[in-house]
Amino acid sequence: MTPSERFAAWREELAAERDELEAQLAEARSALATAEKEHREAVARRKELDDFVASAFEHRALAQPLWCRYRDTRGDLTSGSEKARGEAIAKVKALEERLASVSEAIGQIDQALTASKVTQFPRPAEEPPRRRTSPVEYDTIVGAA
Repeated sequence: MTPSERFAAWREELAAERDELEAQLAEARSALATAEKEHREAVARRKELDDFVASAFEHRALAQPLWCRYRDTRGDLTSGSEKARGEAIAKVKALEERLASVSEAIGQIDQALTASKVTQFPRPAEEPPRRRTSPVEYDTIVGAA
């Protein structure tokens, strides 16, 4: 197998991988959109709870047992959606980076295959004659004493 054939085979493999990555990226982006929507809904529920507590206990502090339950519930409302959203964002970024890397590799292979097809100009059969150095003549310094 010649290097050109090997690079062409690698290009086919990478092109198939790129297509697969594009499909996975589309799925990951739709999952991210769903996670973003769920997160917005969770934030809205948390704000609704905050508003309820603020209006119900305007000028009074919450008792310790109630405050603990409120704080835990407030965190629980968004923690699951924040985690799912973070994982979806990380997956999309990883797939985008991998897709960019595979696309760059395909571009490099295309460049190498194109370069291998460029016709080389034939080299001359004999080397050009080398430049001959001219003899150095030294001046006689007259009048120096």
